[in-house]
Amino acid sequence: MSTCFDSEKLAGFLNGDFDLLAELVNVFEEDLLLCLPQLHQAVQSSQIDLVERLIHRIQGQVNTFFAMDLVEYLRSLEREIRQSKQNLDAAALNFVDAHLKKLLQELKAHMVAHKYR
Repeated sequence: MSTCFDSEKLAGFLNGDFDLLAELVNVFEEDLLLCLPQLHQAVQSSQIDLVERLIHRIQGQVNTFFAMDLVEYLRSLEREIRQSKQNLDAAALNFVDAHLKKLLQELKAHMVAHKYR
């Protein structure tokens, strides 16, 4: 699965406002710095309801950037957790963590590449 975001949809959504993009990316980064450790802790301590809420919160933020493959994956995890009341396994947690960090990195690279045009 690719976590690449749809840069054309994002630019259209923001009307090309890269200052707004920078603000959204900064908020996303700050929230990830809070959410990811909480998610790891919630998984480790089997707080399934908290895991589900955090996945939902992160999914909403990822949706803002039109990273639809990752959004769909997070939706499926949220659904699975809700229906089965089973915790995330280590592989799913590591996958989410890595792809969120990759998305953030790609967003920052996109901002740098377009800031000077």
